[in-house]
Amino acid sequence: MRKRSIASAVCCMLVSSSMAENVPLPGWAFSGSGLGSWGGSSPGPTEVYLNCFRASSGSGGVNSVAGSSNAIVIVGSNTTYRLSCMGRVTGPGGGAMVLFANGSGFSALIPTVGNNVPHTLYSVSFTTGGPTDPKVGAPLTAQFDVSSGLPGGGALGSFTNINLTTTVLRPNLQIQRTNAAQFALSWPSSFSWYVLESSISPSMSSWTTVTNPPSVVGTNMVVVLDRDDTDILFRLRQP
Repeated sequence: MRKRSIASAVCCMLVSSSMAENVPLPGWAFSGSGLGSWGGSSPGPTEVYLNCFRASSGSGGVNSVAGSSNAIVIVGSNTTYRLSCMGRVTGPGGGAMVLFANGSGFSALIPTVGNNVPHTLYSVSFTTGGPTDPKVGAPLTAQFDVSSGLPGGGALGSFTNINLTTTVLRPNLQIQRTNAAQFALSWPSSFSWYVLESSISPSMSSWTTVTNPPSVVGTNMVVVLDRDDTDILFRLRQP
């Protein structure tokens, strides 16, 4: 008897990543606050220049902010968002770049350096979970800022080669023969909402949901199936 061909479903148990994709930036809107003066400019979406000057008397600091003028994207599930730039802040102050999603802020500090120090690569990123992650479905925004708290002092920030990328994480199937009559298909439980499908079409033109319910075993979703004489392919689909 010819047993079910399952070689096509064999793959590693690691979570794989799609290629990182560049996301167009919408441009920047400028604002400021605090005790002193501030300013900013941007010749294009990949460059931001900020300055602030702290008043010589009074309490509190001053800061200058460049925020994305519109939502950049809507946050999706199991996706890494990475903002990077070549940055430099000079003067008695500091800077940062931040990604915001549904009230959560993810920031990279950009410390003050000397005038002769070259620009340095900085980046900040976060990765979402499944569909129930509170960040999923929220607008993604970005921000650059410089600030100074020294009376009579100020800071200059230069941020160039600004780039935002997204990388979608995808689960892989693993197959294991459990005995002479059965085999198990498994994938990470962090992708529990994915649907296991099968196809007997050589061209893979039609797929059917596997009706055997998955079980949680450790950190994996596991479906146990009987072997027979049918050649069959398997895949995972995100609903």
